[in-house]
Amino acid sequence: AVMFENERDYFYALISDGMGTGSSAAFSSGVSSLFLEKMLMAGNRTATALRMLNGVLRSRAGAREIECSATVDLLEVDLLTGVASLIKSGAAPTYVRRTGDIFRLHSNTVPIGILNALDAHKTKLEVSVGDVIVMVSDGVIDAAEDTDGGECGWLPDLLSHEWEDNLSRMAKKIIGRAQSVGGRDDLSVIIMRVGEY
Repeated sequence: AVMFENERDYFYALISDGMGTGSSAAFSSGVSSLFLEKMLMAGNRTATALRMLNGVLRSRAGAREIECSATVDLLEVDLLTGVASLIKSGAAPTYVRRTGDIFRLHSNTVPIGILNALDAHKTKLEVSVGDVIVMVSDGVIDAAEDTDGGECGWLPDLLSHEWEDNLSRMAKKIIGRAQSVGGRDDLSVIIMRVGEY
């Protein structure tokens, strides 16, 4: 999980989770986050950076005949216009909290590095001052899924009824709840509040 701003006045928040377990999963997520941060800091377009990352992961997987893929959950905010985009490739849903209402944003895509062509979904967001954006890894979402295979409802409920304005404390509360309901995978949370620039 990383957050950064480039010289072209774009802000980025990224969660990348390597598929599989152990060192190969850690490698995939590490390469993905570092590669995207360097490419976007240099001013490259997100689509270009993601296509290149897909090629890098696929070439490593092909050369070693191993799985080398990672989810990408990337928020891009143009700090001059206030226009935001959410780009997802195999990533968990993102939640937006606006004046107490909770909105869930998701995509049906596969992680980066699996397919020859990039499979990513871009959603434009109309953000307003005071909006809170909550990005989580799939380990948070998968904790205590409903028995019918659907997503559990504890996270939207937590964001609605147990909200705290201290974002650091709120992130710790989300991770603690995921652990208490059986979360066994990596747990990452990024929470941002939209403010004046």
